[in-house]
Amino acid sequence: MMGYGTGAIMAVPAHDERDFDFARKFQLPIKIVIAPDGWNGQENLNEAYIGVEEGRLVNSDLFNGTPALKAKAVVTAWLTEHGLGKKTVNYRLRDWLISRQRYWGAPIPIIYCERCGTVPVPEKDLPVLLPEDAEFLPTGESPLKYHESFRKTTCPKCGGPAERETDTMDTFMCSSWYPYGYLSPYYKGNVPFNPEEAKYWLPIDLYTGGIEHACMHLIYIRFFTKVMRDLGLVDFDEPVVKLRNQGIILGEDSEKMSKSRGNVVAPDDLVQKYGADAVRAYLMFGWRWEQGGPWDGKGVEGIYRFLNRIWELTLEKVPQANSAEAEKILRRKTHQTIAKATKEIENFSFNTYLASLMELSNVMAKYKVEIYATASWEESVKTLLLLMAPACPHITEEIWARLGLPYSIHNQSWPKSDPNLAAEETVEIVLQINGKIREKLVVPIGSSPEELQNMAMQNEVIQKAIAGKIVKKVIAVPDRLVNVVII
Repeated sequence: MMGYGTGAIMAVPAHDERDFDFARKFQLPIKIVIAPDGWNGQENLNEAYIGVEEGRLVNSDLFNGTPALKAKAVVTAWLTEHGLGKKTVNYRLRDWLISRQRYWGAPIPIIYCERCGTVPVPEKDLPVLLPEDAEFLPTGESPLKYHESFRKTTCPKCGGPAERETDTMDTFMCSSWYPYGYLSPYYKGNVPFNPEEAKYWLPIDLYTGGIEHACMHLIYIRFFTKVMRDLGLVDFDEPVVKLRNQGIILGEDSEKMSKSRGNVVAPDDLVQKYGADAVRAYLMFGWRWEQGGPWDGKGVEGIYRFLNRIWELTLEKVPQANSAEAEKILRRKTHQTIAKATKEIENFSFNTYLASLMELSNVMAKYKVEIYATASWEESVKTLLLLMAPACPHITEEIWARLGLPYSIHNQSWPKSDPNLAAEETVEIVLQINGKIREKLVVPIGSSPEELQNMAMQNEVIQKAIAGKIVKKVIAVPDRLVNVVII
């Protein structure tokens, strides 16, 4: 408790797990102020009740019955109306110590003069540039401290001898606005970047990175953006529209990779053995992208075998055949896969994106001998390669070239799904007796309730279940279920 909060400590034992345990241990009274609907006011808690989303206020005088989610706003409004309190923001910002004793970094534009004291470098002399001939010595101090021509200067106020600050700024001072600076690195205007470029490209549509940046870089980049907004350099509040954090790949022992643990996986060795595409695809397929997980060497082998099957599937010739039904099935699966793969990539669900391509390849392998060299087969081959290209750019480029298709696969348009071709003709529904599933049945999509009822009542499993019983009613929900109620 001594390390929790500042000033007076608020304890809510009924609705905070840690406070609840503390109150129980020291036999403190526990006052319930949020309870679920139907609470009789007498029941004791066996654990902290944290059901804020569905709870309502109790033991709260005139606020009793208020939904917990709305209570904060309601209570705040009442306090404000009666002059007893008001809403405020509790900032957790702290001072940021930006000075570093190293060469790499933006020089701090401060000059020290014995007569004038601390003097800022005039704006006309900014930026202060690092000397290119600094000598790095094993002194443990910044080389700028020993660079005479950089350190010694004149005071901008009195013109007397003075010295520059030799500390440089934290590198976050540079990286916090790099998306702006990179837009026009050679821009020579009165502001640090070309406003027209910034207006066109920013804010950033999608920003990816490790979660460890959340408490540092991502705070700083927001801070810089808001300062530039206030200066009129940008017309938006936030630097990023969508932020996605990737997970961490652990060692095979489920521990974070480190040399000391001896669980580091060397990607160069794997690329040498399996190829870059197999390693790349495994990194996308092995885990949910935002979660990560333990490395599994067998997983790379599985992807390697999958790529070999794709090579044979697309390049190995078989006698030409033609089956209209197989063509229809493959074309439907192809367009379903386009839709699913596109959606999964956009959602960063790379594992299910690759799984959808594996499913398509399985269907292609099943019907290859029936429809090889047909228009449907060629469409499926091209589509499969185009959808695979982001994950496996090398093997798909090679196969694309061997098939004599226009250079390069990476210059082609992304395939588009036709909803009409992707639509299923049948759907699997469940047959129930008094709400319990007894059978599954494949029926034409869009079958009417009457048609479903007839098919269900003719099913052998259902007929046996209702034999000797009274059918009270039959409930048919198109494309979902038929429930037979018996007594």
